[in-house]
Amino acid sequence: MNDSIYWTARVALVLGWLAVAWASLPLRARQRAFTAVAVAALLFATMRALRWNYSLLLGARELLQATGVNDDRVVGKLIVGALLVAAAALAIVALRRLGDRALRMALLGVGLQAALVLVETCSFDDVMPRWLLAQPGRYLAEGSFLALAALGVRAARRSSEAKP
Repeated sequence: MNDSIYWTARVALVLGWLAVAWASLPLRARQRAFTAVAVAALLFATMRALRWNYSLLLGARELLQATGVNDDRVVGKLIVGALLVAAAALAIVALRRLGDRALRMALLGVGLQAALVLVETCSFDDVMPRWLLAQPGRYLAEGSFLALAALGVRAARRSSEAKP
């Protein structure tokens, strides 16, 4: 991937997640879950801008290796994978019960981005399709998740402004 395209996409993702975070803040009075959208969007923006997650990831891996948990990676991956599937199922049920479509859309975009980051962090890369983890597919997927979250926040802001 061309360096200029890579950095443009990276900066656009940072700015986009910052915009979602900023736009979500006034909506927290309408629905407390918009606070979670704002916090998650801010975390995603700082992960791309500051790369703080790499030191956190390396520290967690060192801790796992020191305790011996990382020695048998298959068992650990199966346990973490089962927990991720259970969490995803619970999240889907919770989203279906949510009456607010705009909030549902925003949470879905944030949730998909969080799942992508989690899968990569937990080293499930071998289970994921290659096009999703390699550029430009990775940033196209992240951009789609960002667009979904942004559209949800925008719809929520419009409906809040329309109500007297």
